[in-house]
Amino acid sequence: PTGLPEPAAAAAAAISSPPSSSRPAVVDLVLDAACGMAVLRGADVFCMGVMAASRNFAAGDRVRLAVTPEGGRVPNRGSLLLLSAAAAAEEGGFRACGAAITIGEGVALLPRHAVFASGAKGV
Repeated sequence: PTGLPEPAAAAAAAISSPPSSSRPAVVDLVLDAACGMAVLRGADVFCMGVMAASRNFAAGDRVRLAVTPEGGRVPNRGSLLLLSAAAAAEEGGFRACGAAITIGEGVALLPRHAVFASGAKGV
């Protein structure tokens, strides 16, 4: 027992006031509806609730959490959010059309590759 959390229980993101850091850019994360509702009730973000991210991110990066409103196009899990339709077509990513609603900010506790890993579980 090292006192460290088991990998299955590792947090994807904690909802808190992000600390000041040398990385000023904020990563946008789109959550599924169930995860978004849980966050609004005070929960941390589960890996499986993260559908897409605006870029690669590391543990400790600031994240902005958003959900797609009912009836909106939800990105496939692991999608890369892009700003323009041309970039989305060229890169094979998901275009965020501005329809996502921001619900909070926090700090990533896991890097992108761990959040979108096959079989990723936990908080």
